[in-house]
Amino acid sequence: MELFVAGFNAWNQLHFDDGQEAVPEPADIRTFTSVLTDQSIDKIEAFLSYTKVHSTPSGLRSAGLAPKGHEVLGEYLDEPEYLTAWASNGVIVVYTKATRSVQQYNSIKTFCTHHEGSRYSLEPAQQPVSSCISSRWSFTFPDPIIQLIAYETGFVALSSKGTVYTWGDERYSACLGRQVTDDSPADQPSPITHLESPPTGKITKVATGCGTGTILAALTKGNDLYAWGQSPRTEPCRRSPSISSCSISISPSSSSLSSPAATAARTETKPNTSSRREGAVLSSLNLTADPTPVDVADWKDIADFAIGERHLLALTTEGELFVVGDNSNGQLGLPDVEQSTDVWTKVEIDDDRIKSREAVITGVVAGPRNSFVMIRTN
Repeated sequence: MELFVAGFNAWNQLHFDDGQEAVPEPADIRTFTSVLTDQSIDKIEAFLSYTKVHSTPSGLRSAGLAPKGHEVLGEYLDEPEYLTAWASNGVIVVYTKATRSVQQYNSIKTFCTHHEGSRYSLEPAQQPVSSCISSRWSFTFPDPIIQLIAYETGFVALSSKGTVYTWGDERYSACLGRQVTDDSPADQPSPITHLESPPTGKITKVATGCGTGTILAALTKGNDLYAWGQSPRTEPCRRSPSISSCSISISPSSSSLSSPAATAARTETKPNTSSRREGAVLSSLNLTADPTPVDVADWKDIADFAIGERHLLALTTEGELFVVGDNSNGQLGLPDVEQSTDVWTKVEIDDDRIKSREAVITGVVAGPRNSFVMIRTN
């Protein structure tokens, strides 16, 4: 498989070539470019300042600058028995698969205080555990959780049965996708009733803006995409700018692609470019507090999707790649779009194998301000 990337590259976080020195002042990558090849690409963890790629047989490869805060959670992020997420407001959650329970901490300091056995610690010395018991809580889910992600001020969890749970800051109630009641408070995991029985099957994937955004979406087994939330503000409220992340495991979902009719450097539809920030541009998604079907290029069936801070990618079951939103760092892979587009636009990756249908796109991942496309040669 081959990994193509586009977008923000200020920390060389898209530079995986071990045979070359990293560029001192790297430029953003504005067209999808191949950066890594391996037998399989298993997992991509995309952060604002660095990227981790797990592939076979090469194993883990990192690029960019890893922040201190992330090292504190490192032992949990890379262990299969845990799922972790870190929201922009500093809140951290850790899910333990063995107990089906999630613990929430209001800061990295609180997390370290409660994990004295951690390999890492923060300066200065931590306060006694007894002084911050109120700074954390735990919750046990009825079914195993297979995905745990963060948005700007809260979290989303997907169970093995397709139930979508949300919790977070009540001031961002549209991001919860559900009514806030005494029985279903904002700050406790509660299911989104609108996604309990979708017409085309259960929810198989959820995504949001890598811990920074306020757009959330879910994909059904029958390839329908639903979105909810609110249009992003001009600047996200980020307490820890280098730590927000998207961690995506790559499943062999290529069987859902009916043909490798893939992608490129020209656009199928002339995009509506603008210098406006995405609070205006992504209004074309018609976001509401309730999950609503997303019309991608005249209701295409969606095989995979990804959400960045202010941009979205959608891979259709026909192998086509569509993008929308912010392109100020080139994250859409559309070199002719300087700032943004509010129209779902087809991208054609400039690769002869794709054009001749000798290769197919198998999945997409978004970092806060960059994009990743996995390609497999037939």
